[in-house]
Amino acid sequence: MPFGDYIQSVKASTASATSLALPAFGTNNVAGNTILVGIRTGVSGRTITVTDTAGNTYVQDKSQVIPVSDDDVVVHRASNIVVGANTVTVSVSGAATSIRAAAAEYTGNCVLDQSPGASGTSTTPNSGSATTTVAAELLFGVAAVANDFDFTAGASYTEREQVLQKMSIEDRVVSVTGSYSASYTLSGGGDEWSCIMCSYSESVGAGGGGAQRGLGLLLGLRRNSLVRGA
Repeated sequence: MPFGDYIQSVKASTASATSLALPAFGTNNVAGNTILVGIRTGVSGRTITVTDTAGNTYVQDKSQVIPVSDDDVVVHRASNIVVGANTVTVSVSGAATSIRAAAAEYTGNCVLDQSPGASGTSTTPNSGSATTTVAAELLFGVAAVANDFDFTAGASYTEREQVLQKMSIEDRVVSVTGSYSASYTLSGGGDEWSCIMCSYSESVGAGGGGAQRGLGLLLGLRRNSLVRGA
């Protein structure tokens, strides 16, 4: 399958806890793919960790705070995942708080390129723009609000999950470098929000491929040509 294709997603929420186990993915994860997790917590400044039953390693790619309500909005990623059944768990340090989370699996071994983020008060959350450095990239958007609003995904994006009118994840795949942002429209009026866009290219390492593998082959042929001509 092409790099960055959406495979499946799950979501969950809790009003007060220090950890939240999402439902198991509906089908086994595919080796070499990527899991992206959007998270909203009811407090900022806590340590947020993500684990799963398959033993994949997660890193935090971006964190943004919702103004006034002081809630954290975070993106975590596990790249080059292992094959098999899997359940993702989000944990927050300190006292119990609300946790909203959604996890999605995508094809390919993703590496972070750009990660703009912004906060504000309006009906139109927007991450702010960043310029990608690789032509083929997966754009992953997350927005969260202080109160309850329905989300509509931005132009060219597809919403994958919405969690209790508090948070949404969306995605799109682009094929040319350029300036991109994630955006939403809130129904029923404005609210305090934070919005993040993380852009991902395909890793050169294990599980990667495509154009970057072709580049490696081209460089190898060039080296061989230089040796023969020496």
